[in-house]
Amino acid sequence: MKTKWFLALKHRTNDPFDLSGLKRWETPDTQYEADPFLFKYKNKNYLFYELYDYKKGRIAYSEIKGLDISEPKIILDYPWHLSYPAIFQENNEIYIIPESGTERNIQLFKATEFPDKWNLESIIWDDGNFSDSNILYYKDKWWLFTIGGNDNNLIILQANFLFGKWQKVFEKEIPNSRGAGNIFQQNGDLIRPCQDVSKIYGGAIIFKKITLPDYTEKIVRRIEPDWSLNLTGTHTFNFNQDYIVLDGKIQVND
Repeated sequence: MKTKWFLALKHRTNDPFDLSGLKRWETPDTQYEADPFLFKYKNKNYLFYELYDYKKGRIAYSEIKGLDISEPKIILDYPWHLSYPAIFQENNEIYIIPESGTERNIQLFKATEFPDKWNLESIIWDDGNFSDSNILYYKDKWWLFTIGGNDNNLIILQANFLFGKWQKVFEKEIPNSRGAGNIFQQNGDLIRPCQDVSKIYGGAIIFKKITLPDYTEKIVRRIEPDWSLNLTGTHTFNFNQDYIVLDGKIQVND
């Protein structure tokens, strides 16, 4: 048996945590898709995600039409593993920060022709094995949450400008700190999705209410791997004004 991740999608209701009616996207067992992020551009919705062939991950996208998803188109493919394509927009430019931990840095790519062509613009941070980074503009500063070394070692970087000088402002061992999707605001609170890795990798998703600049956190919600049949895990959750997307983990025959 081997692990396979898949994506599931639904139209968003007023409640972004309403997971009823999720549609699974089934693909061949020779590959899997994980770490989904949503992005809307010129009234079209896109999914960006890790496409893994059981050798290494690449970054791909698909266009969403209704609840159908187009075939993957690969946009970032390097000799090293890539995953977790955290996508965002700033000053009419679109950027992705993928996980590139085996290169021991945090890379920032910019779309030169969205959604197909991307260029490496800068190295935000280097000299470390970093996982599942999320960026946030809050209180006139940029904040980057990442994991260094292990799933519990939370690192927070800060900069005044996206291409300015980044500095480490926080590092602490905190259980279940690995990112599980975009940080968002709800009822005035900052909510940070994280993976529950206390039993297995990608076991469930927890949501932490956080504060900045003095970092504190409190778990306020969970998503268990019970929203579809035969799940053994779930570890990424994102939404926009139109859709909700998750990934799920199952076991399949080799």
